[in-house]
Amino acid sequence: MGMTHAQACCLMMLAGGHAATPGDVARHLNTDAGAVTRLLDRMERRGLIARRRGEADRRVVYLTLTDEGSAMVRNLPAVFCDVMRRSFAGFSAGEIAVLRELLQKVVANGVGAG
Repeated sequence: MGMTHAQACCLMMLAGGHAATPGDVARHLNTDAGAVTRLLDRMERRGLIARRRGEADRRVVYLTLTDEGSAMVRNLPAVFCDVMRRSFAGFSAGEIAVLRELLQKVVANGVGAG
């Protein structure tokens, strides 16, 4: 689809109502404001998102999906599934179960939190 994982995640966050501002995106992607600004610049140039200033506070920037961005979001679940399918090709069901259990332990330990 010609987009990065971060761009796809940003689109999904906006579509799902999990992010509305660049700050929200930065927190969810666990990255800095400068990186998010560059990410959003590329997405805006592609016509996937639009930025608008808040009416009550002009310092706040709100993000919305464009029609093209919304159309892209509709295709993303199938793309994510295809990537997962290719990533786990050759794994047995048992191996996937063990990996899932190990990853759940990592998440429970709070690795990456902070």
